[in-house]
Amino acid sequence: MYQRIFTLAILSFSPVFCDDCASEFDILTNHYYELGCTPVSDQSGVIDQFQCPDFETFDKEKCHLFGKVYNPHDIIDMDNIPRKICVESCFCGPRFGADFPAKFNCHYNHCFEQGAFYNKPCVFQRSFSNCCAEKIICDDQQIKELHQCYHNDRSYREGEIIDSIQKCYECICDQDFNNETDVTINPNCQKKKHICNTQLYDFKQYQLGCVPVYYGKHPDNCPTHYKCPKDSDEIIKGDSTGSGTSCKFGKLVFQKGDKLIDNCVECLCSVPPMLTCRQYSKCLN
Repeated sequence: MYQRIFTLAILSFSPVFCDDCASEFDILTNHYYELGCTPVSDQSGVIDQFQCPDFETFDKEKCHLFGKVYNPHDIIDMDNIPRKICVESCFCGPRFGADFPAKFNCHYNHCFEQGAFYNKPCVFQRSFSNCCAEKIICDDQQIKELHQCYHNDRSYREGEIIDSIQKCYECICDQDFNNETDVTINPNCQKKKHICNTQLYDFKQYQLGCVPVYYGKHPDNCPTHYKCPKDSDEIIKGDSTGSGTSCKFGKLVFQKGDKLIDNCVECLCSVPPMLTCRQYSKCLN
């Protein structure tokens, strides 16, 4: 019988992303997809705008997730949430004043294998759909009976995550894994997903008319914070493309190419209907 030694661990639940695995455009428009907006392409087939509901008109007394409405204190149907985001349970918290719409409060999934140390090698069997290991095998004989995969001069047991030579992909060992098949078309592999859980954690920001702010010229993460409309906001006219599309922000309407600068944050109407905002390090205090 193996022994488990538990230690106190501080677990960090960060958004899932992959440096260099998504283009800058994909990162800066990811919130549109997570909010359920529809991409619209120009005549050349390039996405140049999105069609979104008017989130500011959504009932602020209730919570909203994937098209479903929850009353305060309602518990989310967990079948309506991708399990990979590591949430065990959520309920709709009530509204507090004009600036604090109802929002979800969640209990994170503390995986059994996190914070536990084993006194012998174990196999953590995983799947693409689950945050935590689905099964932990530590018995020597059972481990020997597991199917083995080979990739990049390393061996893996059935259910283990395979370290792909292409860092934007992850694979799982099973009896059908073929290391001669390129990971981009291998049925046992998938591209790492850029997930920020926008609807679950940040939907209230969009109800208040705020827009996401990304860090730096080459963002590789989820938004660091949100910029909300202020009375002092002003439009800086740019080179309009004449496309007829615009970005609405508070009481202001920006034509494509127009900018807004607020101290450290620079926003551009580049992919309507929202401004695309970045914060630059040279402005940080």
